[in-house]
Amino acid sequence: FVLTAMCGNSFSAEELVSRIFSDHMVLQRDVSVPVWGWVNFGQVVTVSIDKQRKVAVGDANGKWIVRLDAMAVGLPRKMTILSGAKKNEIDDILVGEVWLASGQSNMVFPLNQAEGGKQEIASAVGREIRFFNVSRAVAPKQLRDNLPFGDDTPAGLNVWKTAVAPDVGDFSAVAYFFAVNLHQDIGVPVGIISNAVSNSAIEAWISREGYAGSSDFKVISQYYEGLANYVENTPQGKHEYAERSMEYANQQASLKAAGKPPLWPSKYIGPVRSDGFASTFYNAMMHPLIPYAMRGVLWYQGEAQGDRMDDYRGLLPLLIDDWRTHLEQESLPFIFVQLPNWGPRNSMPSSGGWAVLREAQLLALKVPHTAMAVTIDIGEAANIHPRNKRDVGTRLSLAALGTVYGKKITYSGPIYSFMKPEKGGIRLAFNHVGSGLMVGFKDASGKVVAEEGAKLQQFAIASADMKFVWANAVIEGDSVVVWSPQIPVPVAVRYAWASNPEGANLYNRAGLPASPFRTDPVIAVESAAAFKRRIVNGFTLKQKQ
Repeated sequence: FVLTAMCGNSFSAEELVSRIFSDHMVLQRDVSVPVWGWVNFGQVVTVSIDKQRKVAVGDANGKWIVRLDAMAVGLPRKMTILSGAKKNEIDDILVGEVWLASGQSNMVFPLNQAEGGKQEIASAVGREIRFFNVSRAVAPKQLRDNLPFGDDTPAGLNVWKTAVAPDVGDFSAVAYFFAVNLHQDIGVPVGIISNAVSNSAIEAWISREGYAGSSDFKVISQYYEGLANYVENTPQGKHEYAERSMEYANQQASLKAAGKPPLWPSKYIGPVRSDGFASTFYNAMMHPLIPYAMRGVLWYQGEAQGDRMDDYRGLLPLLIDDWRTHLEQESLPFIFVQLPNWGPRNSMPSSGGWAVLREAQLLALKVPHTAMAVTIDIGEAANIHPRNKRDVGTRLSLAALGTVYGKKITYSGPIYSFMKPEKGGIRLAFNHVGSGLMVGFKDASGKVVAEEGAKLQQFAIASADMKFVWANAVIEGDSVVVWSPQIPVPVAVRYAWASNPEGANLYNRAGLPASPFRTDPVIAVESAAAFKRRIVNGFTLKQKQ
């Protein structure tokens, strides 16, 4: 986390342009590209690139913005920004595909810790793959910039870097494998803006305006107003914020003097928790990036929602709509990772656990221009940060190629569509079957192949009393038939319905796993009054912890 992001919105005109516009950056091809920065009110700014020349004037807040005409992929470019005696030249600019990679720790997880990461680092030659790692910060109100200059910039943050050794080791492993696969397939430069925070809750990534416009979650906006008022307008809040911020600054200064890397913050920065609630990561990390032109968003988050899994059914669509609104792209592609298997294995059919959150992610596919990478087969029971990030990145890239870039491929694992009761059993239909369903397993090389003669696992079935038992299941064409002698009149089926449904083995023949699901109705959302009490009490407890 960076102290300058904690200290409000005072910027000097020396900065001229937002730090995200810097050497080695990637600009989105084939669309108008906004470029912005800050000068004194009324001061003229000229932006030149190729044969384009755009002019802007600093507004009442000192901000200027131009919109470059769409550019095609080509040789590296140079941009010049002039304002009076001030000049900023930006070299080695590529034009290609830009993706934002956000979420929590499994998106942060660096390549140098991933399975096979050392080999990737040693052989990395991705000069047309660039990364920008946003410095991590929280703030009670929206910041103009969280991209400090000079000595305030931690090593490796807030600068564009190429995917070559040794720098590539600090890149998000998931985003790296996504970028490599995408670049290999479409053959254009790829830029990744990595904007993720370990242990961050989804609530922290949604803007104040997003909450205010939501009938279901407006209470969070009301909480936000209370927090912002406390920090900005009460003597105690101002004192606490300044005291904690100074303590943090002193800690960072001591570490820097000793030649040690900066620490993540203490539990609070002012009264704002470091795991973030009520827009705090949006304020400090997302808002400063807007409106950078990009092709789409990669999202890997959910582990932090353990006590609020039902809410995710509304929060993930709200996040998607919120970011699309701010980025001025109502159809912005949004591709998310469904959480992998993790935790103890259940010997009997489970009531849910992480399955409830996976279902919320599955339901978000109803939002247009979304896709999901299923990872139910690549988790680790005892490690919430599985080291296999190659398959995650590969599956995200397949989803992008199939939905964003129009490739005629099977890009998703089977997704439950509908059920049909049959005598003594239930027949299940699926989307994304591709060339067919199969019982799959990973061979010694890690490739998913058909396991001929093996049985499907992790199917459970129930009668009207909703007491589930393990079931028999067989593939028949493009459907699965499920039954149990214990349940003569079945009404519902669940598949891989547990935090760690180890052994879930329904795949399509593209080697992609089926998403966990249940056919019984989604439990109704609690009453608005009960929801409000729980949210407010939950936030209050979080602030006091």
